[in-house]
Amino acid sequence: VADKLQDKHWLRLDATWESLIAPIKDNVLKLIKVEHPPAAPTLAAGEGKLAPVYVFLRSVQLKDGTPYAVVNLHLERGIYRREPDAFQTRTALPVLATLGGFAIEKAHQTLVIGSADSSTANLLQVPLGTPTAECRCVVIDRQGVAIYVAEIIYRNDCVKLYINLLDEARVPARSAGRKARAHTTLPNRRRA
Repeated sequence: VADKLQDKHWLRLDATWESLIAPIKDNVLKLIKVEHPPAAPTLAAGEGKLAPVYVFLRSVQLKDGTPYAVVNLHLERGIYRREPDAFQTRTALPVLATLGGFAIEKAHQTLVIGSADSSTANLLQVPLGTPTAECRCVVIDRQGVAIYVAEIIYRNDCVKLYINLLDEARVPARSAGRKARAHTTLPNRRRA
C-alpha cells in the first residue's frame, strides 16, 4: 500500500501565471490540420482588441503519451513568427512566456464545465458525453491587443481547480496560537 495517495488530477488550474505554465511546459502536442480555420477569434468585452492577423493552431496535447486537452489557439502572427517551430511542437503558453520583446498587460482564464462531443471524445479517448473542463485563456499585450486566445477542453480526470481564497500579501501574519482571520478592506464611506 502506498504511503501517500497519488492524485491522478495532475493538472492544477491555479490563479497565477507561473502555476498555470509549470505543469504543462514539458508536455507535447500533436497538430490537427484544419481545412478552413477561423481567421480571428471572437473577443468578449474586456478581452482586448483584435490583432491584424492571427495564426490558428488546433492540437491535441499529451502528457506521457496520453491526450489530456484539445486546444484551438489564435496566436498573433508576429508572435508566432518569432518561434514557429516551438509553437508547432510544444504547448504554446510556456513558449509565449519565454519570449522577450513585448509586455503582457493582462491575462485571464475562465472555466466552465462541459461535456465531450463526438469529435472531442475521439481526440481525448473518452466516452461521448464525458464531463470536461472548458477553459478560455486570453493574453493581452500593453497595446491592448489579444495576442493569445485559446479555447481548451480538458479531460475531467486530469484537472483540479485550485483557488487561494486569501490574498496572502494582504493577510497580516498571526502569532502561533491565535486563529487567523481573513483581512478585508472596505472602501471609505461618506457620511451624510
